[in-house]
Amino acid sequence: MSVLQMPIEIVLRILDLANTPPPDPKLLQSCSLVCKAWSSHAQKMLFHSVSISTHRGYTALVAAPRTPHGSTSTVIMRGSHLTRSPALPFIAGIPSFIPTIDFTYSTISRGSIIELSVIIDPNQYDGLTFAKLSHVVSLCPNIRKIGISVFGMQPQGRDAVGVDNQWRMRRLAPPVPDEVLEELRTAPNASRISELRLHDWSDKPEALIQLLGIWPHITSLKIAGRLPTTNDGVGSVFSTTPLDAAPCALETLSLNCTTGAESNVNFVKWLLAGSQQTLRRLEFLKEPSGKLLEDIFVRSVLPLESVYLPSCLSPAIGQVIQHRLGPTVVPVFDGDNEIDGDHAFVQVQGLKEVFVEDPSTPLKFLLWAIRSETVQRFGFGIDGCTDLSSVARAIKTQTGLKRIAVWICDGGRGNCGLGSLRIACAVRGIELEETQDVKEFRAWKT
Repeated sequence: MSVLQMPIEIVLRILDLANTPPPDPKLLQSCSLVCKAWSSHAQKMLFHSVSISTHRGYTALVAAPRTPHGSTSTVIMRGSHLTRSPALPFIAGIPSFIPTIDFTYSTISRGSIIELSVIIDPNQYDGLTFAKLSHVVSLCPNIRKIGISVFGMQPQGRDAVGVDNQWRMRRLAPPVPDEVLEELRTAPNASRISELRLHDWSDKPEALIQLLGIWPHITSLKIAGRLPTTNDGVGSVFSTTPLDAAPCALETLSLNCTTGAESNVNFVKWLLAGSQQTLRRLEFLKEPSGKLLEDIFVRSVLPLESVYLPSCLSPAIGQVIQHRLGPTVVPVFDGDNEIDGDHAFVQVQGLKEVFVEDPSTPLKFLLWAIRSETVQRFGFGIDGCTDLSSVARAIKTQTGLKRIAVWICDGGRGNCGLGSLRIACAVRGIELEETQDVKEFRAWKT
């Protein structure tokens, strides 16, 4: 009897569902073992994102296309970061923590890699260098996203064991060599790189300025660690690659660093000088100053669409966001109590998505965002003390929301108003997503 083959359209649909953010690598691995028809498509998704931090992982990635068709090779996984090699089956990280699985059907080429993450630490034996990063980028023609973590050099004679994080961030990191910058700039896929994630944990973060100078097509920039400093706040940046203005027209900016210092504020202004007509999404993983947030809104020619904040405890930040919600009629509060019959009108600014992570966000702010007619996606954290009953009543009277994301912190699962929130969303036809994983919550923003 002939075996009935499932249409490839259905197979791809199943794999797409397994690969939706956040992807499920274990499920994709299982799908790749179903049959030969499933294997090649599943493995392409598995190798969509690759992370390396050692020379052994680099060698495995460089050797990947030379795997003979039909031979058994080893796939090493750490989260959603994968690679494979016939001879050196190792990926970044501790091998004892990394499960392995064998595939026997098809060869994965470097062309499957869309997102590459590397760790460059001069103190690590058998570690990566910027030159090896340049080589990998030139060998992978379809790379669109690059993530780089950079660490400073350990002074000679100083033991790194037991050193705290503050000391590690005082180490100086060498700049990217000029010849490496030229190789990255002239790589065949240089113009296709649209996202850069740079975590610079050194005391001399020059790599960001250098990379922005050779990749002007970047539209999404995510920064963690330290920010470069400026001389005069106009755009004179300490760097071996001087730039009068940031060449990138950013659509998304994510900052996981302290921005309260005047030098950091000046750098962010310099960074966004060419993005006034393109910036749409802004993400802070550490609470910014109200002055910086207001300045970004004012400088943007077109209104921002999405803002992610770790908290909204500062009255200055709350006012900045509230002025960007509307148009809608909202109640006037006396403290946390709503005054019957008193309402205010909010100016139109076009903010469509607001995420606030801290469950201590004031109830007043939550109600402002829910009652806004422009906000379509709203995410917030809850705990056992969050007044979800008031939130549910506000949802029943609004018309703009299409999706609500909730991060349930410790004690939030026992919040007695959680059922009211679910019922209110169901009645209004609003999609409600719940999670206890903050990383999953952050991934839900557009």
